[in-house]
Amino acid sequence: MATAHDNDPSHPFPDDDPIRVRRRKIYKWVSSAKRIAYTALLGAIIVFAVGAVTKMTNTHMSLVIALLVIASIALLPATIVGYAVRSADRADRNDDW
Repeated sequence: MATAHDNDPSHPFPDDDPIRVRRRKIYKWVSSAKRIAYTALLGAIIVFAVGAVTKMTNTHMSLVIALLVIASIALLPATIVGYAVRSADRADRNDDW
C-alpha cells in the first residue's frame, strides 16, 4: 500500500512494519468511531432544534437522549485510543521511548 510518505526521506519507518500497519488499522477504527459520534451529536442537535421549534414530545427527548448516549459511548474510547496511537507514532519518530 503506497502512502504519501513512501518517498519522504524524513520518514524513518517503512510501511511494511507490522506495528505501524496495526496502528493504521486502529486509527481507521478511531476515525470511524469519531465520525459516528459527531454524526450522532449533530443528529441530537437537529432533533432538539426541531422539538424546540415545534411542540417538544417524549419521542423528541427520547431520541435526543439516545443519540447523546451513542455519541458518548463512541467518542470517549475513540478519543483515548486516538491520542495513544498519535503518541506512539510521535515516540517512534522522535525515538524517545
